[in-house]
Amino acid sequence: MSRFGKQKPFGGQQQKHDNNASLRLDNALNRARKEANLNLSNLSLHSLPPDVFDLRQSLLNNNNNNNNNSDNHLKAWEIYGEEALVSFDISHNDQLGFSNSLDNNLTEQNIRKLESCKIFRAKGCSLNNDSIALEGLRSLPNLKQIDLSFNRFEKLMEDDIGDMVGDEITSLLLEGNQLYDFTLNCQLTKLTTLNLRGCKLTTLDLFWVPTPQQGSGFGYYNLPNLTSLDLT
Repeated sequence: MSRFGKQKPFGGQQQKHDNNASLRLDNALNRARKEANLNLSNLSLHSLPPDVFDLRQSLLNNNNNNNNNSDNHLKAWEIYGEEALVSFDISHNDQLGFSNSLDNNLTEQNIRKLESCKIFRAKGCSLNNDSIALEGLRSLPNLKQIDLSFNRFEKLMEDDIGDMVGDEITSLLLEGNQLYDFTLNCQLTKLTTLNLRGCKLTTLDLFWVPTPQQGSGFGYYNLPNLTSLDLT
């Protein structure tokens, strides 16, 4: 099986496509070890190879296989390795969402390995509640931005948002989903940007209640620092 998941054979053309995609994936992993940003967008991935969540083990395997400049690689790892990973971008791999999280490897266990990640982008991946374990995102203590725009989410209820969004989140982008129900029951004191543009909302519950600062006035009490809300 290809490291990209199940593929339909199309002769030499398909083999060439797989080889090119594999090379681009390897290049992305190598850049991530140096730049602390993992960009896997537009790679036609059907599933994510397990080593994208465990750069440390991938590097050690490479060192064992090549036995070449191992000490230098490990020193670089201490500076630029997984502990310093800033962004994780798997956008525009539109087949990822047509497998469940166990098959495409977007499980809670794997996502939790991205502990230092501050930015998680998965735009245009056809994702829904079955194809990504949202609770894995909440376990990332440094995560500040989540971009799940242009996917196939239809409902994000109280438990879904509570599972997905941690206390440090400043930006939650959900534009272009098929959302008709969005319910928020947790206080996100640092959230400044919430984008629900182009969704098909029939139920929107952001707990419109009086705030202590406004006395008898009204405001988003559980989103006290919200400055940008797009519902167009």
